[in-house]
Amino acid sequence: MTTEPKLKPILRRLTQNRRLVDSMTETESYSIRTYGDQIADVYDRYYGDCNPAAIGALKALAGTGPAFELGIGTGRVALPLAAAGVHVSGIDASEAMVRQLRAKPGGAAIPVAMGDFAEVGADGPFTLIYVVFNTFFNLLTQADQVRCFQNAAKPVSGRPRRESHRAERSRG
Repeated sequence: MTTEPKLKPILRRLTQNRRLVDSMTETESYSIRTYGDQIADVYDRYYGDCNPAAIGALKALAGTGPAFELGIGTGRVALPLAAAGVHVSGIDASEAMVRQLRAKPGGAAIPVAMGDFAEVGADGPFTLIYVVFNTFFNLLTQADQVRCFQNAAKPVSGRPRRESHRAERSRG
């Protein structure tokens, strides 16, 4: 079987991600910091590109008010959003991911709270609280996911937003 040239990089990335996930599940315990701590050094290499249309959409949703990113990580979204004129702050559990953010131009200027983003831990109001690229699913239980949305609704004067891949439900 031959693989189309366009698919080779995607398949390579999936294989690398699978190895990373396998290594994470082999650890003794998984916490809210595990993913970020284990992938921080290579995260931007795999996921560093940010769609300019996504930045435009988030900027439009924020309007003239501040935005808050849940799981701000390396700043993949926060930095271009801040460069577009939105006041951005965020929260992350992984010091390793935030170190990557701080090392980038403009990264030191973005306020970041350290902690569990299900707790949100931000003083609002914000016109936009957002979470992108499956970060929401680092909250491993439905109870944590519900708690996150409940807490995110408190300091926001607009609506919380989430972007993720949608898994297809199996029909059975």
